Amino acid sequence: AYGAQTRRLVAFSLEGAVQLPAQPAPAPEQPIEILQFEVDPVLADAGAGEFGRCVVCHGFDAISPGMAPDLRASPLVAWDDAFAEVVRNGARMQNGMPRFRHLSDEQLLKIRHYLRREAEKALADSP
Repeated sequence: AYGAQTRRLVAFSLEGAVQLPAQPAPAPEQPIEILQFEVDPVLADAGAGEFGRCVVCHGFDAISPGMAPDLRASPLVAWDDAFAEVVRNGARMQNGMPRFRHLSDEQLLKIRHYLRREAEKALADSP
């Protein structure tokens, strides 16, 4: 999960023989259910294409590889203003999230519907 890796300082010695202790893998973020968000299948299909620019960091099918948040687990997706603040206006630039000023409200809406559909699919598949 994004930001879950602990940091450690490592010093090397040419004659060193000590093994580093293993670090546990971070627990993956779990998709969340947002009851007040009803997915429009047409918008979600269009959002899959719009999400193409996000795949590098947020992963195929919106399954994060760990370098950025798993957006299926993000409550921000439920609110258009909050989502636009992060994606278009750069509210999380200090965390490495670039801004995409050129995205329209319609493009952001499509991405939101796509992300919620992917979250709902993951929730339906979970035991």
